[in-house]
Amino acid sequence: MTLNERTRVAVQRWGAVFTGLLAASLLAGCASREPAPEAAPGTKAPVLLKSVDLRLPLDTYLFSPSEQQRMEEARAALDTTCMRRLGLDYDPGPVGPPLGPRSLMDRRYGVTDEAEAASDGYHLGDRDPRTRTAPTREPLTDAENSALLGSSQGASAGDGASLPDGRPVPAGGCVGESTKALAGGGQLGPTDPVRKANAQTFKSSMADARVVKVFGAWSRCMEKRGHAYADPFAAMSESRFQGAEPAPDEPEVAVADVACKKRTNLVGTWFAVETAQQEKLIARNRSTFDDALKSKKEQLSRAAEALGNSR
Repeated sequence: MTLNERTRVAVQRWGAVFTGLLAASLLAGCASREPAPEAAPGTKAPVLLKSVDLRLPLDTYLFSPSEQQRMEEARAALDTTCMRRLGLDYDPGPVGPPLGPRSLMDRRYGVTDEAEAASDGYHLGDRDPRTRTAPTREPLTDAENSALLGSSQGASAGDGASLPDGRPVPAGGCVGESTKALAGGGQLGPTDPVRKANAQTFKSSMADARVVKVFGAWSRCMEKRGHAYADPFAAMSESRFQGAEPAPDEPEVAVADVACKKRTNLVGTWFAVETAQQEKLIARNRSTFDDALKSKKEQLSRAAEALGNSR
């Protein structure tokens, strides 16, 4: 399968569920209009810097990178079973090592590891999707493409979609069948309320007076080092830092970024504020989040079963 075909399968299956680099900032754009609960004014900020091992309350209901990897491996196993049942010798190839941030909190607040900043700037080293070359594979035949993704016209099995030899194709192709098998009767991946809440608190926490204040302190710290940015995301989203490899001055800027985060305790302040907001949001919507956790556990159980049956 070519890289474009793999991307098309992933987009059809996951949509925007499992974004990687800058996931939090992208999610903020689709946040719920309902305001997040205010964090208590007296919320004490711990002194923190590296964010990779931190956990926000909503992380319990989201899928970690390792859980996402398990789901994708299960999906590949189910796709293969479906394709072979249709008489097609299909090999999706290895899922491959995970790309993107190492945890849900890694890079949520920007780069926070000085060694990584010095080595890769705002890039992700060997986990950066911009530098990972996908293996070259034979493109799918028309029959394989139809079986995997369903009719190009979007027809389901009930609409008469079939292979050239007449064998019926499942609704949505094997991708649709395996997605349904993993998701059950619900949505694949985190539920909508969880995803919206995750985006909502990311956005609303940045508007909290304490976070606004620490952003200002970080910005002044950066300016003293010769770098003019209003906030950490303005730095990491700089156009010249978006290439396949780090720009020549990127590590210097990223190291200054981390140093200013440390000096101002930006991570500790932001984490304390967002934690308090998420705790209140979960508490006032307990049944919604209980349902979300149940859905997550059931999906992971189905994935484990699919992987067990494929061995």
